[in-house]
Amino acid sequence: MILLILTALTLQCTSGVAPSADKIVVQYVGSIYQDIYRKNPIGVDLSNAPGIRIAHTLTRPLFLEYYLYRMGLSDLLEELAIDYVITDTLVQNREFFSIQKSMGYAITNYGGIRFAVLSSPDSVTIENQVQFTLVKQRSDVVWVVDQAVLDLPPSMINFYIKDRMLSDTSMSPIKHKADTLRSSMVQEFRDKIETELDRRLYVGGSIDAHILSLVAEKQAVNVVVYPENLFINVVETDSIALRELMEHVAFEMKFKKTSMNRDSLIAIVQAKGYKQWGNIKKENLVLLPDAMTGKHIFDLYNEKE
Repeated sequence: MILLILTALTLQCTSGVAPSADKIVVQYVGSIYQDIYRKNPIGVDLSNAPGIRIAHTLTRPLFLEYYLYRMGLSDLLEELAIDYVITDTLVQNREFFSIQKSMGYAITNYGGIRFAVLSSPDSVTIENQVQFTLVKQRSDVVWVVDQAVLDLPPSMINFYIKDRMLSDTSMSPIKHKADTLRSSMVQEFRDKIETELDRRLYVGGSIDAHILSLVAEKQAVNVVVYPENLFINVVETDSIALRELMEHVAFEMKFKKTSMNRDSLIAIVQAKGYKQWGNIKKENLVLLPDAMTGKHIFDLYNEKE
């Protein structure tokens, strides 16, 4: 594990005033989603722990993370006094700083040392390499968090510094004790999401026809066009729990309502290789994939009438 940390750390020597810190301390909680299901969650008593508190909220399925934030995860993270959170969901205007999973980063002054946490994507492009170089130029220490680091168990990691150089590292289990108030907050949040995720939805057939017809009805459109990978698995069932439905549908995809004539709509379907639900008319109200300005299809599906 120590070798893993060493390979994930780059130290760049700089001249100037000697830093006051002789080590950088990181309290790495790991997955918050896993932590809230522990009998004694690690993250409940780190508010007074030394160093920087880092966690991630990445989930599989991907949409589950977004849903947890919808259910109030941001409030819980603030109560737990987490400093940096690695996410797939953009979170802003919070007391913690959100680091995007793909090349997001944060830089802080740690006792005179410019310490950067940079999240590395699964595959690195030339653009990623350029951004990494820019982060190095602005920092003394860059901790590159890749998938192997994300998978580490909750740990206190010490990066020892001597003469502005990395001299050693150590890693040990996080020391914590139960905090009754924060433990009850975690339990309340866990109970709330369990209630929602266990909620059963009536389908009465295939999940693709169920979702598309219901979305079309709620959004008052006659056609829905969508990429084939919107549905990971197509199953037939009378009813299904929400947590299971998330395993079968890429609810993170976004769609936008617009009007289109027959020829324009057919041209887009053919050019993009989209599938379609509904009958195309001379003039149409359509839901189209739109990652920039659209709404999550989950919100369109779950919208209250």
